[in-house]
Amino acid sequence: MQTGILSRRDFLKISGISLLALFVYDLEPGKAMAAPTTMQGRVVYNSLIVRNSPSFSGGRVKSYQRDTILEISEQVFGGVKSDYNRIWYRLGNEGFVYSGGVQPVSTSRNVPVREIPETGVLGEITIPYADAVWAINHPLYVIASTLSGCRSSTC
Repeated sequence: MQTGILSRRDFLKISGISLLALFVYDLEPGKAMAAPTTMQGRVVYNSLIVRNSPSFSGGRVKSYQRDTILEISEQVFGGVKSDYNRIWYRLGNEGFVYSGGVQPVSTSRNVPVREIPETGVLGEITIPYADAVWAINHPLYVIASTLSGCRSSTC
């Protein structure tokens, strides 16, 4: 029995398809790969303590070792007013870590280049992990490390 008026069920189907079309319209593989990631940080101290409040007087919850990548939920102010650096990072429901022991990092996926012209091309080379050393023959003098969040050779 057709009356010319949309049934409630047909209206919901068409509305759902239209809404989906709005989201899919602007979706491209390049944009999906470049989607913003959450804030990340790398532990730079030998050990970084997670506390239950954003203060050095807060109780210890757990600790992370150097070069661990942390997912940071938000940046908060804590401690006492006389502290040199009052910025702390919240790690979801785990607790808080002092920002002085965390290096902000990000995971960025590279779009593969399929062809390089004979004349060459200017580009950026990225690697998962690198040490900046003071002298080539003295590996003990590592002055800085960088980490992109990937520890395997397949990234």
